Amino acid sequence: MEKLTTVTDTFQISGWGLVVVPSPFVGTYDGPGERRVSLKMPDGSSKEAIVQVQYVFPVPTPKVPTWELIFRDLVKNDVPIGTEIWG
Repeated sequence: MEKLTTVTDTFQISGWGLVVVPSPFVGTYDGPGERRVSLKMPDGSSKEAIVQVQYVFPVPTPKVPTWELIFRDLVKNDVPIGTEIWG
């Protein structure tokens, strides 16, 4: 397992789910698709979850493209700031 990111912010988007940032760079992680990941919380607890890895076409286009990490079944309280995502 590799560390994908340490969460610095989350956004609950209606119809999408919970989006976490920062996201891994395209080319450093395989996508798109669903992945089972491990969430390591700042309090030392952990849990498993399914994340949707997809590319979104942001405007303006970033210099380095990233994957979006979207949790369809989680809410903001499930992924506190500082959570490490491993997958």
